[in-house]
Amino acid sequence: MPGPPGFFHHLRIDDMSHRQPKCALRILNQTTAPARLRFRCGGLLVWDTWAAAGGILTVPKMGERDIQAMAILHDPRTGVAYSLPSTLARNGVRLVAAISVDQGAERFGIEQEACEHLHHLCLLNLTAMDVHCSLHFPESPFHMKVVVAPQAEQLIKLSDMTVTATVEGITLATLPIRHWDGDILISSSRLDEQPYPNMTFATSDAHGFPRARHVF
Repeated sequence: MPGPPGFFHHLRIDDMSHRQPKCALRILNQTTAPARLRFRCGGLLVWDTWAAAGGILTVPKMGERDIQAMAILHDPRTGVAYSLPSTLARNGVRLVAAISVDQGAERFGIEQEACEHLHHLCLLNLTAMDVHCSLHFPESPFHMKVVVAPQAEQLIKLSDMTVTATVEGITLATLPIRHWDGDILISSSRLDEQPYPNMTFATSDAHGFPRARHVF
């Protein structure tokens, strides 16, 4: 079943008065069935939503504002759960999770330090337990959950954005999002006399109309 109605705009594809906002991608579902869309960043799911049949879904670009993070650790030895918020800059910062000892008592803490991996989100876990990180990207619907293994670092390339569409049980090839000023068209063609969905990327002209198309 499709997701909540608030996830998509009920507009017809032929409503050419519709214009995309600045730095926003449009998903135009030209099929007669709802399309499930899964957006990923660095291979990790950030948004699972639907585009209505014959409708348009507007997807804002990830903004430049700081990322809102929450680091969670559950200590199975004591049964204590820690939850610490943090705000991360989008460039050149590493979030470090560690356990320190203060007067014989262990405490879970997070710090930030410079990171040599530019344009990446860097999460370093120096504890002996999994650290669960919940990340929210302001001004966008994107939200990411990451589990960082003990004594390990997770690197997430923020520019590595992709989308996958599933229409009537058929999952299409993953489409990289390299431009946010165009349209992704989900349409239907015929294969062996049966309708088969496909997905194309179309750049837009200065007025917001689809221009060149590239099939994926």
